[in-house]
Amino acid sequence: MDIKKYSFSLDNYEKLNHEYYETFLLVGHILNEINWLSKLLIKSMNPQKEECEEIATLVGLTHMLMTLLASKIHEADNRLRSENIKNIIFKSARLFNKEKELETKRDSIKKFTEKDSLIHFIRSNLAYHYPHRLHFKPLDEIETSIFIHPTEAVNKFNGISSFAAYQPLVLKINPNAKTSREIMDALRLCHDELMNITGNYIHYVNLILSCLTRATFQNVTVNETVISKQATNQFLEEPFMFFISPNDK
Repeated sequence: MDIKKYSFSLDNYEKLNHEYYETFLLVGHILNEINWLSKLLIKSMNPQKEECEEIATLVGLTHMLMTLLASKIHEADNRLRSENIKNIIFKSARLFNKEKELETKRDSIKKFTEKDSLIHFIRSNLAYHYPHRLHFKPLDEIETSIFIHPTEAVNKFNGISSFAAYQPLVLKINPNAKTSREIMDALRLCHDELMNITGNYIHYVNLILSCLTRATFQNVTVNETVISKQATNQFLEEPFMFFISPNDK
């Protein structure tokens, strides 16, 4: 597996096309965050440990990552559709005859952030702010618990609070969910839909960044380096562990 590294000397900074440079930096930042969050979300949905306490904490992590990722996509889309940034993006696309392709991709993802979409529901109801209070009525077949690290009282995981927080998302997918299986199935469906949206959105932002990169660096000498790495499938093999303290020996 080869990774290509592109770099330029700071001596060439003044030669950059600064009309595109700041938007290039913004779009790169957006893509970095969405890529990282999507990878972490995939990992959180594939636990490598069977201990009930670690699975419980991973469900909480999955919910947190889903709400954060959905919100980032929602806010990124708002920013990319703002008049000034949109004009710069499409101007860069026209330089390389990519305007039609960009418009097609833009049209294909509009539905993902529209009102009543999953992204919009999460952004409007579950993310970036805390409710005034949470309510949770225990359901049949659902065990809810609080876990405490044996040596660090501060390292707690409140499974009851976690369930209360992600219950609205579960009920949006399946209003009749009551059992552990139904709840996990609903979370999985939400995860799968969000990952499909994310994949499409990443392709869209990648196209934008490609146009902006070429426009920004068109008058600058860019150095290419190939970094060879051994192909590996170890991404899902190393587990997240909540109850591993940095102070544990």
